[in-house]
Amino acid sequence: MTSSAESTDSTMELYRPEDVSKAQVSISTFEPGSSRWEAYSNSSLHSSRSSLDSSRSQDPVPPDPALPRGPPETDQSIVPQLLIDHYVSMIDPSRAQTVDNDIARHCAFSLPAVALTLGRTNWPLLKETYESLANDMQWKVRRTLASSIHELGVILGEDVASTDLVPIFNGFIKDLDEVRIGVLKHLADFLKLLGEEERNSYLPRLEEFLKMDNERNWRFRLELTEQLGILVPIFSADQLTEHLAPIAVTLVQDKVAAVRKAATQVLSVMLGSLQSAELELCRSTVASLVSCLATSSHWTRRQTYAQLVGQLLTALPWQEVSTHLLPHLLNLTDDRVPNVRLQVANVIGHVLSEEWFADTSCPEHERLISSLTLLAADKDPDVREAACSGGRVEPNPPPRQLPPPDPVVSSSGASALEQHCMEQTSLEEPLPTWAQIAEVIQEKI
Repeated sequence: MTSSAESTDSTMELYRPEDVSKAQVSISTFEPGSSRWEAYSNSSLHSSRSSLDSSRSQDPVPPDPALPRGPPETDQSIVPQLLIDHYVSMIDPSRAQTVDNDIARHCAFSLPAVALTLGRTNWPLLKETYESLANDMQWKVRRTLASSIHELGVILGEDVASTDLVPIFNGFIKDLDEVRIGVLKHLADFLKLLGEEERNSYLPRLEEFLKMDNERNWRFRLELTEQLGILVPIFSADQLTEHLAPIAVTLVQDKVAAVRKAATQVLSVMLGSLQSAELELCRSTVASLVSCLATSSHWTRRQTYAQLVGQLLTALPWQEVSTHLLPHLLNLTDDRVPNVRLQVANVIGHVLSEEWFADTSCPEHERLISSLTLLAADKDPDVREAACSGGRVEPNPPPRQLPPPDPVVSSSGASALEQHCMEQTSLEEPLPTWAQIAEVIQEKI
């Protein structure tokens, strides 16, 4: 009994203040500005700091042996090593079963931010984790990395990107379309990070993006078209003609209108760049476009040629357009498809500038005016409206044709018509009466 009392006293001694007068002082948490509160907070802060310093001076707690650690030679004080170990352990397959099925994808999503926090000098802490995520079985994890590889290249710099990221980038190019789209959306951004020699080595491989798992995935080709337009300024004229121009010519003949329209804009930028650098290369590309579009048997390609000419009016000089493009455009004035004539009327009636339309030195000037006049009198109202949208001509709809007269009425007049109706009536079998129907039923019964 005595021992229990002594233990109770010793336990209570821990909570008994040294000075009874101090215990009688009531500290209100609603008076943060009072001196008593300041004294209490300062003493508490001092005691917490002293306890923290004493804990630091003691031996650290041994880390969990199940957590992977970074290279021992990497010494950094930016992020606690325990936190890095926990982050790296997110790629452990057992975590997907115990924590979250998408924990590897969350790790891949936040990896650029972790790399930015640690800096490029501490990249060895994350290199093995990045390579493991790049080879993950889930395509969503690989697509997450593929979508951010350009940002990671900016963080790590050209040297590290060439040694560590290029092999992974090459693997993503050969992956599923769901992963390749992540690389493709920032293809130009990643290639700009590489050196000139290494960047040029990817030119022959760009046509690999034309091969897809599903040909109906037209948005993949649309993204490729937009990336080609961004890549034009970073390559020479010979490289554009040899590698990028054939891809753009293929895309301008696509089955989807959105892809064809985007390809005309890319070709406009490309031909404008070639015209200022190598005029002969520009003309050879124009000749290939004329052969595959302007004279095609498919109406969508002829329509695309008219759209392309409208784009090139702002990219090429008028002399080049009037000599190599305009004659083939005017050949489509009397095309059998109204959509083709509609696009031609829009180009020469609205897009073409007034200065170039009134240029009498152009060898096709007279033909240009006659073509616009012909389109203003087209039988399709939309074509007439497009031809007159620039105010250069007035609409001249063709006379309305009446339907051919009935040969019966025109031959013998109304009497012949009545006779014809009577003959038709006589030839028809008269319908039975109700009495006749009842007799037939009774006979059958």
